[in-house]
Amino acid sequence: WLQYIKFCQNMNQPNMLSKVFGRVLSIHPKQVGLWIMASKFEFETQKDVSGARSILQQGIRSNPNSPKLWLEYFRMELLYVDKLIKRREMLGLDIEEEPSGEVMQYKLPIIVFEHAVKSQPNDVEFRLKFLDISILFEKTENLELHIYKSVEKDFSDTGYYWDALANKIWRRGPTQLSISDIKHLETQSEDVYRQGMDKLQLNSFQLSILWSKYLDWHLLRLEQWEKCNNIEFQNSLDRLKAIFIEACDAGFLSEHHSLLIINKIIKCGLINDALSLLTIISKHFSKSLSIWKLRLQLEGPLSSTETVQTMCRNAILNIDPKFSTEIWLHWINTLILRSEYILVEQVFKECIETGHESCRDTVILQYLEWTYMKNGINKLRQVYKSLQIFKPLSCSIYMKYIGFEKIQNNPVMPKIWLAFNEALSVYGHCNIDLWLDYITIKIHSGCLCDVGSIYWRAIKSVDSHLVAEFTQRYALLDTINTLDLD
Repeated sequence: WLQYIKFCQNMNQPNMLSKVFGRVLSIHPKQVGLWIMASKFEFETQKDVSGARSILQQGIRSNPNSPKLWLEYFRMELLYVDKLIKRREMLGLDIEEEPSGEVMQYKLPIIVFEHAVKSQPNDVEFRLKFLDISILFEKTENLELHIYKSVEKDFSDTGYYWDALANKIWRRGPTQLSISDIKHLETQSEDVYRQGMDKLQLNSFQLSILWSKYLDWHLLRLEQWEKCNNIEFQNSLDRLKAIFIEACDAGFLSEHHSLLIINKIIKCGLINDALSLLTIISKHFSKSLSIWKLRLQLEGPLSSTETVQTMCRNAILNIDPKFSTEIWLHWINTLILRSEYILVEQVFKECIETGHESCRDTVILQYLEWTYMKNGINKLRQVYKSLQIFKPLSCSIYMKYIGFEKIQNNPVMPKIWLAFNEALSVYGHCNIDLWLDYITIKIHSGCLCDVGSIYWRAIKSVDSHLVAEFTQRYALLDTINTLDLD
């Protein structure tokens, strides 16, 4: 249907498109996006506001609890009035004296808003979205005041209301303000936020919402000062750090805002400040992987090896073991960069022996690679042999080891075949690539007499639904190798 609609649009067939919308909406009346698309077509292409209004009303009857349809209906009515006002201003007509003066005063959007409120009377965020739409248009101050009063009447005990009230002075303020004027407006907003916090002291849930909005507001103000004034930017940053600590002490600082604010401070080059804040919040978010990663990233390079090891152990003990892989790898890579090779070996073994099983494969793969690059194939073989007590190993571990054996100047084929057989004993029933790789290396090593027996082993071993695919790919492999031999 969407392709059909797009085709009609590209072919400039508005009459056909009207019929298409009629058909598709009768079949899919619950698809909110189609109702909005059809109303926009009537309003913007057909210039038929009555048709657009009728479509949205039908859509709302079919989907009475759809916020998107109510918001679109409200936006369309505002757009219609805005166009009428601008047209009459161009003609020099007095809006108040026109018969349609009530329309010009945004009576229709108010009616839409009131009906939308009745459909969802308990959703404050939904109600505030009408405010976000109304400020996009000129001369809607009375409409905005009506929305504010509606929110105040029903939601004065919510953090959303106090946040909207604190930001009210910024919505319609002049764009060009002196620094002193901006600071005065900021003080007014601060006062509103603090007043809201006092009012919501007994409602911890709504108070947490208001604190979240308050921190968002301070981050926004910081970004605005960053664009225009270095001194006030520094002052704003100092206020943000103080509020960060206050929110943390009050128990209303979320992990999300912690990371946002600390990353902003890091971006400003204030590493020591970021570290001090991280130390404060680490107690509150001891189970947060993101907080520990950031702390290790900042504090690790400045700390001794012993301190880094202690931090990594504490992180692993506190976070969910299933998500500890990144900490183990950070620990290992830090020791590698510091050339602490004895400790590297110890940490690899500690992770493999005591770490969560979700970490093991990733760490073993890095262990094999590091061992080969640092100590060569003989040491790698010893490590691989020691890993056998942790069977079953993953297929990727077997293939990693086999890959290192294959790239030797004089590969020891029995070791490669043994590794393949160990892998096939575990994964031979479900991994036909493993069988084909084994057959390929047998062919390339000149052991053609073994290929037939491996093929029949595979046929007996693989799951029944994979047999046909295996035989087809084997036939293709056999053909390619025959051509190569010719």
